[in-house]
Amino acid sequence: MKKNKLLLYIFVILVSLFIIESFILSQIKEFKMDEKKSEAYIRGQHIASTIQLTLDNATEASRAVKYFYLDNRDYSDEQFDNLASMVMEEHPIVESVYIAPAGIIKSAYPSTVKKTTVGFEMLKDPQQGPRAQLAIDICVQQLLDNIGHDENQYKFAVWKEAVDETAVSDDDGYIFRNTSDSISKLVDIEFEVPNDVWHLTIEPATGWSVTRRMYLSYSIALGADIVIISLFAFVMQLSERKKQLQIEKMESETKSIYLEQLSEALDKAKRADAAKTAFLSRMSHDIRTPLNGIIGLIQIEENHADDKELIDKNREKIKVSANHLLDLINDVLEIAKLDDNSVELVREPIDFTELAGEVFTIVDSRAIEAGIVLVHDDYNEKMECPYIYGSPLHIRQIFINLFSNAIKYNKPGGSIHCTIDMVSRDERTITYCMKVSDTGIGMSEEFQKHLFEPFSQEHTDERSVSQGTGLGMSIVKSLVDKMGGTIEVESKLGEGSVFTITITFDIAQEKDIKTKNDIIDFDFNGLKILLVEDNELNMEIAETILTDAGAIVTEAYDGKAAYDKYMESEPGTYDVILSDIMMPVMNGYELARAIRSESREDSSTIPIVAMTANAFEEDRRNALEAGMNGHVAKPIDIRKLMKSIAEIMSDNH
Repeated sequence: MKKNKLLLYIFVILVSLFIIESFILSQIKEFKMDEKKSEAYIRGQHIASTIQLTLDNATEASRAVKYFYLDNRDYSDEQFDNLASMVMEEHPIVESVYIAPAGIIKSAYPSTVKKTTVGFEMLKDPQQGPRAQLAIDICVQQLLDNIGHDENQYKFAVWKEAVDETAVSDDDGYIFRNTSDSISKLVDIEFEVPNDVWHLTIEPATGWSVTRRMYLSYSIALGADIVIISLFAFVMQLSERKKQLQIEKMESETKSIYLEQLSEALDKAKRADAAKTAFLSRMSHDIRTPLNGIIGLIQIEENHADDKELIDKNREKIKVSANHLLDLINDVLEIAKLDDNSVELVREPIDFTELAGEVFTIVDSRAIEAGIVLVHDDYNEKMECPYIYGSPLHIRQIFINLFSNAIKYNKPGGSIHCTIDMVSRDERTITYCMKVSDTGIGMSEEFQKHLFEPFSQEHTDERSVSQGTGLGMSIVKSLVDKMGGTIEVESKLGEGSVFTITITFDIAQEKDIKTKNDIIDFDFNGLKILLVEDNELNMEIAETILTDAGAIVTEAYDGKAAYDKYMESEPGTYDVILSDIMMPVMNGYELARAIRSESREDSSTIPIVAMTANAFEEDRRNALEAGMNGHVAKPIDIRKLMKSIAEIMSDNH
């Protein structure tokens, strides 16, 4: 019993001593901690004052650059460089100097930054935006040199709230710091810098720990625990190391796969970039060629104004050049729409024999001009089921592109053969196989692998003979794919090519085919038209065409002016409104909606036709949704414009 009590007393005494010792140690720690915090605070105040003063001086330098720009808008590069070098010599922390009116860098010094920054819009970059305010870059290393690094005594960091909006920070959110170690915020000093408030967090390089040597009693009390914890930690470390090795192995394998994929993606991107660069070069040439022709022919007309025969011939040549230029633009727009998957196929009943006849009529004249013989079957007899459902515009586009390539890359005196055969048929569908073969220059096996890629052209050195965007076959392939068909090519270099397209169509009935005559018997004499167009030249052209047809035209140069004229007039004053879409003040869609929302007796019935350069299917749909009755694309085709107005007016009557 006594032994047990003695052990109990000893245990109580040991525990009491341990508690007292712990209390004393905690007091010593607290005193030492307060002492360290006080010393760190004094050092932090000195650093903050140095930063504040240094940045104030840098800001004064920035103002000098600003006043120089305001006083010398037409300054020379030499003047700016002299001023910038003086600023950087006077203020070593200034690393570079900018003049950036409205955030866009106009001038920069030294030359190492000038090439990469002039023209850069700094305000759009959160890393550059604040520099647009100072017109200088601060060298953080130089600023640290001014302060004194103090790596052996103190580690510190400068930061602020909402760093991303107002200051350039590192990945951890610090504006700058003299160490990559973590820093606690026991000492946090707030100080003002130009147009902002920053915080400085400082800590002794050795940390806040103040106990360098544990007392013997404290060590004995914790010794056993330390040994046990150390053994446990050792076992855990071995386990963690094993896991880490497994993770590193997996990361290494993943990295290897990623690098391989990255290399493939890089090669693909380089090929695409090279193709686009070549495309832009070709487009620059191909656009300039018809433009040079148009401009040159106009100059010839000016010099021979009295030669009517020459002028008539030149106008035909101008039309050919203008249509070629329009084809180039349409190809670029079409491939962009296909890339965005925004091309919409329509489903209309089609007379395939009629569509084929239209295509052969178009390409036959081109072939004759090029000295190429076009041979095709009697498709009227061979087409067992000519009535189908499809998208006539895109089917026509496929075959015109194929024939255009066959003509373009043919040999002088060569020929093109076309066949259309039925492959299969059931009660609902029919499959046609269409072949276009030529005796042209053919393609290498290597190029055939890239034939359907955008911007691809094999014979790019033959620009005087073969002109184009390199987009035609890519457009054909994309459209055939959208129709659920297939396209195959067989070609030998120097011997010609054969393209085979197979597409399945839904069968239509003859009664489903609805045709309208190209010319509708409608009298334009006295037709009252409100013409809305913001471009003066386009207004003059359209007004002349309509006036020559006998119409009475009232002009309006934007949607708001047209709306006001309509509202100020009596019902029936205008028979039809022709409106552009993209206009200032009020666009064409807004004009149509505004008129349709009125309570006038003719606001819901007056025909409104879009006459616009917005030429895609969704543009036509948007026009109808806005309350318009029709859509005519620019450049204006006279027949189509007159036909559209005539159809709408006939329907209304």
